[in-house]
Amino acid sequence: MTITGDPSPASADGEHGTAAIGRPVNRVEGTDKVTGRARYAADTTLPGVLHAVLVQSDISHGHVTRDSLVAATARAEAAPGVVCVLSPLNCPSLHILPEVLTWDLPLERRPPLSDLTVQHRGQHLAVVVADTLENAQFAASLMDLTYDELPAVLAAREALDRPEDRDHGDDRIVRGGVYQPDHFVKLPEEKLQDHRGPADEPVKGIRISSRYTTSENAHYPIELASTIASWDGDHLTVYDSTRWIDGERQTLATYLGISVDHIRIVAPLVGGAFGSKSFLWMHVVLCATAARMTGRAVKLVVSRDQMFTSTGHRPRTEQHLRLVADAQARLTSIEHHTLTETSTVGHFCEPAGLSTRFLYQSPRMVVSHNVARVNRPTPCFMRGPGEAPGLFALEVAMDELAYELRIDPLELRIANYADNDQASGRPWSDEHLVECYRQGSDRFGWEHRPHRPRSLRRGGVLVGWGMATATYPGRRMPAGCHVRTTREGTVEFSSATHEVGTGVRTAMTQIAADAAGLNLPHVAFFSGDSDFPTAPYSGASQTTAAVGSAVFEAAREWKRRVLEYVITAASSPYAGCDLSAVDI
Repeated sequence: MTITGDPSPASADGEHGTAAIGRPVNRVEGTDKVTGRARYAADTTLPGVLHAVLVQSDISHGHVTRDSLVAATARAEAAPGVVCVLSPLNCPSLHILPEVLTWDLPLERRPPLSDLTVQHRGQHLAVVVADTLENAQFAASLMDLTYDELPAVLAAREALDRPEDRDHGDDRIVRGGVYQPDHFVKLPEEKLQDHRGPADEPVKGIRISSRYTTSENAHYPIELASTIASWDGDHLTVYDSTRWIDGERQTLATYLGISVDHIRIVAPLVGGAFGSKSFLWMHVVLCATAARMTGRAVKLVVSRDQMFTSTGHRPRTEQHLRLVADAQARLTSIEHHTLTETSTVGHFCEPAGLSTRFLYQSPRMVVSHNVARVNRPTPCFMRGPGEAPGLFALEVAMDELAYELRIDPLELRIANYADNDQASGRPWSDEHLVECYRQGSDRFGWEHRPHRPRSLRRGGVLVGWGMATATYPGRRMPAGCHVRTTREGTVEFSSATHEVGTGVRTAMTQIAADAAGLNLPHVAFFSGDSDFPTAPYSGASQTTAAVGSAVFEAAREWKRRVLEYVITAASSPYAGCDLSAVDI
């Protein structure tokens, strides 16, 4: 039986105590990591595995000439050890993802290798599969391609005057233009276009109007994106460096046109991500396709260089902030307009203005997001999606307004503190922001700082001393947990969540031990396998709250059933007491 955790708070009460939670303990996988025994996706060993290397485009927009691809394929196929070359010339048809899976998510409408078009530099154009990695790399180096190059749109400003134009009869590619998404990842409460209060900005008041830009940020985790795919008849097993096991399984099934039940995703450990492993990328689909074509297990590890174009990034933003305040330093209007970028084959929007909708009290608020389609790789979630660039712009604007008002930046924020969620009208579940402001001010000696800009020096060096507010949502999603008791007396908990280096396995072990009333050595927690009960992706700072709730409830149910079983067994002179029969 599987227990599904309600995404509601699950804190241990006095009945269960907190003997393990909060106590400093060694990580359950720590010894394996420091001794080299830990195994990540690329460390998986399968018999007869082949090695795959990606061939990528050298231009930003155009078409690969068919003749050059035919000639390049022939050169690669003639190289030592090459088993096959997968390209648009021979790639089996892959299905287009429905819009429900792609809108505002970094999942691409255009299946990989579906045609000869090039939408961005670094696009996958072929996969070389050989008996060794070295042979695959050498053969891939022989694939020099020529192109019919087309003008590329490389920046958001270039796209502003281009109409949005879908291919006739083909909705995989949107060639250009700017669009305005309604909501962030289909969450009704997170409007990307929002307006509260009067239509027009107040005439009176002190105002600032500033433009801020943020640059592209790239993921660069220690572990490369790695995939090993193996077919057993019509069943596929994928060992992948992912923190989206459940979603990757569903998306891969859609691309390949097979049942979700025929796919197993295994992610034993994940070596960092920053967002780059939160979604399915095209190399995973191609690895599975190559394995099906060759009838053997195939291993594909994205190179360091290829990580910049193959696993997402934070897109550039241009943000325009307009703030108006009255003589009492009360905000009367906030406007936050964002221009950002996405690819021609995706729909992801960096939601820079979401926090502005609720962080400061204001009777008038306008937030907008314009997304430009450019010939660059598909962007995606990165640590603090939207909040990082958006709060940077908002908080600098607040500092500029404080300077114009001749008021302490901290006092300006306190004066405009929002005591409820203005976007929904609901009260906060809990709030300590003003208390945080006060404690921070006291600890840093804020009131003693020099107020004039560029006036603080240490050792002749200018020193900046400022403050800012940051916020991030506390999300919850449903999660499940399975419990079994071994004959050796260990209670094993499992969930299809992920250990991404944050100590998830250890935290879940502690939660399970406390809720079940067991000592840590008698508890084990397993993750990283789609055969386990479903769990959300490891992002949005929700894993402990979501999966932890399921583990907590499962442990409490295990304890209840064990006590019931023991009482029943004790009352019968013929019954044994085998706790391995307690399976939840």
